Amino acid sequence: MIMLLCTQNTPSLRTTLLILATVFGVLPLGMLRSIDSLSHFSAISLTFYVVFALHVHITLYCCMIYCCYVIAIDKLLSVCAALAEITGKEIVEK
Repeated sequence: MIMLLCTQNTPSLRTTLLILATVFGVLPLGMLRSIDSLSHFSAISLTFYVVFALHVHITLYCCMIYCCYVIAIDKLLSVCAALAEITGKEIVEK
């Protein structure tokens, strides 16, 4: 279960977040008289999306490298343990 600020993900939390997003996000944008004023928000949101996508990709790439590293270390340790059983000598000290 995903925890956000030590709060459990419940239906009432989702409802509250949807209402807050509507009242503070959608409603003010819908009440604008001029659509031209949205161009600045559009550029800001596009920049946010690009930065967020880069952050996600970099984080996932680092995780993939780290996970592959951990898997390789586990395989190496299991090979060392198998060799230790065969030879009777401990290769890796614990």
